[in-house]
Order: sequence, then C-alpha cells, then structure tokens
Amino acid sequence: MRIPNGPRRIHRPGLLLAALLALAGCHGDPPPSAARPALTVTVTTGRVATVPLELRATGDIAGWQEAVIAPEIGGYRVEDVLVDAGDHVTKGQELVRLSTALLGAEVASHAAALRQAEADERNAAAALRRGEAIVAAGALSAADLDRLRAAEAVAAAGVEAARALHDAARTRLGLARIRAPDDGVITTRSAAVGQVVQVGTELLRFLRRGRLEWRAEIPEGQVGLVAAGQRASVVTPRGRIVEGTVRRVGPWVQASDRSAIAYVDLDAAVDVVSGMFASGQIRLGERSGLMVPTSAVVNQDGYSYVFVLGRGNRVERRLVTTGTRIGERLEITTGLRPADRIVDRGAGLLKDGDLVRVAAAAS
Repeated sequence: MRIPNGPRRIHRPGLLLAALLALAGCHGDPPPSAARPALTVTVTTGRVATVPLELRATGDIAGWQEAVIAPEIGGYRVEDVLVDAGDHVTKGQELVRLSTALLGAEVASHAAALRQAEADERNAAAALRRGEAIVAAGALSAADLDRLRAAEAVAAAGVEAARALHDAARTRLGLARIRAPDDGVITTRSAAVGQVVQVGTELLRFLRRGRLEWRAEIPEGQVGLVAAGQRASVVTPRGRIVEGTVRRVGPWVQASDRSAIAYVDLDAAVDVVSGMFASGQIRLGERSGLMVPTSAVVNQDGYSYVFVLGRGNRVERRLVTTGTRIGERLEITTGLRPADRIVDRGAGLLKDGDLVRVAAAAS
C-alpha cells in the first residue's frame, strides 16, 4: 500500500462557512440602542389664585408717643428710683421719689399761716357784727363802720391768699412723687439716687401704651395708592412678621429723597424696638395671578426659568418673570400659560431638551 508524501488536506465545508460568517460579523455595525431618560420627575400646572397687590417699602420703627419724664420742681434730691428700662407701668404708678423734707416743712408753714389768717378773719367778722349792732344807737359813726367792713374784707382775702399758698405747697409736695402719665413702657433710665435735679431734667423716657409705629417711606409717584386702613406687614431682623395698619399718610413729600411717610400702627411690638430700620409691604388690594410651586422655578444667571414638558417627554427651558411669593408658591407674571405642564420636583437638575420620565403629577 502506497502512502502519498506531504500534508493531507481535509475538506470541511461547514467549518469554512462558519468562519466566513464570523468574519463578516466583525465588520458590521451594532443595532441602535433606545435613548434613556435623563431623570424621573413629577409635573404640575399653574393655578390661578388671588394674589395680594403689595407695595414694598422701608423705614424706621419709632414710638407712637414717646415722652421725657422730668420733675416739675427743682433743687431737690432723688431719693429713690422705682423702675428700670423695659418695665411696663400703669397710669399713676410711682416712678421716682424726690426728697420731701423741705417740701413738708413748707406745707406745715403755710398751714400755720392759713390758720392765722382764718383767725384774723373771724375777729374781723365779729368786730363788724358788733359795730352793726351799735351803729343804730349812734355809738358808732358810719366811717367807723366802713372801716370795720373793709377790715373784714381784707381778712377774708388774707384767708384766700393763705389757702392758695398752702395748696401750692401741697401740690409741690405731691410733685415730689413722679408718676406715670399713662400706661406704657419705660424705654430709658437716666435718674440716679442722690442726684439733685432741676425742672426739666430728664429722668426717664416713656413710651405711651407701649405702641410702636413703622414710618414707611413711599415714593412720591405711589403716594396716591396708600390710604388709611390698609393692612401692612413688617419683617423683623430675626425674620418674624409683625402686622399693622396704616394710620395716616403724611401730607408732604420730603425734598431730600422725594418720598412721603406712611404711619403704620403695629399690632404688637414683637422683635422690634424704637430706632430700628425695617422693611415691609403695604397691601393695596388684590388681583388674580398664576401660582406655581417654588420648586418648579430655577434661577440661573440672574434669570428665572421653568421646564415645560413637551412632546415625547422632552422638556423646554422657558424664561419667566416672577411676582409675589405666598408660602411655597410663586406667582408667574409672564412666560407661562395655565395649561402648560411644568416639571415640579427635579427641575434644578435638568437642561433644555432633556428626555424625562414622568412619575406622577404633583398635587
């Protein structure tokens, strides 16, 4: 048997076909994959609601009626100070006591003078009665009777003068007890025990009834919009809201800044003190506005945007103008229609043209 020289060729058509197909597959393109959503979001629509029409303003907090408590008599020593700054006082409450030693002696002296004058008057009246009894018998001339009548009148006038001096001394004694002119709050204290005070020396400052007012500065072009009775709110430095009512609008415009003053009585003096500078708003009326959740509005580069859901669940970034904020909702004044569906949660993570998956509509 003869064995041929050289390698043997084995023909396997199946293996060759598989190799060709594999080679062809290496040079082909993969099938296209579907686009993936950028984010799962919720959507909502704007709601037409009543929006308060407000005028923003700034101004000082001041006392409604703040007075200096000072003595009406001078040259006396402060004996005691019964209140301090921040104390609430009632009308007639004693605040400061002055020394009464000299005043008491003065009252006693005038009381003695009054008693002497009353005694002189009684003597003069008795003499007049005796003279009138004997004048008919001719024992007393008419001239002497006139002198008796004049003496009685002088004695009566002396009583009135002595009584007036006595009353004045008692009044000065009462003024040594300095009292609150009305209910209110002591704002400052400058009196000190041992201090000798004169008439008009400031001892305390007093805020009548504890009432404060906000003096809002209104631009001259908007003065006609503000009227007595409108409600207002002031924001304190700690972020609290203090409500108030416009009492009146000043009848003049300040030449320095072309503004008028609206005097707003504050309902409560919470987190505000006299002399504080504050901002706030005066509610002028109401109007209808389109309100959206604040989470739907994105601020970028100084502008406000919302993302409107379009066809195929792709979003469009749209420029809008915002207005009044009420709680967690913000007014959109331009750039949005009530029927537009906008992204609520997740808006801050999107860009224009993104494909999104809608989870549910926000309530």
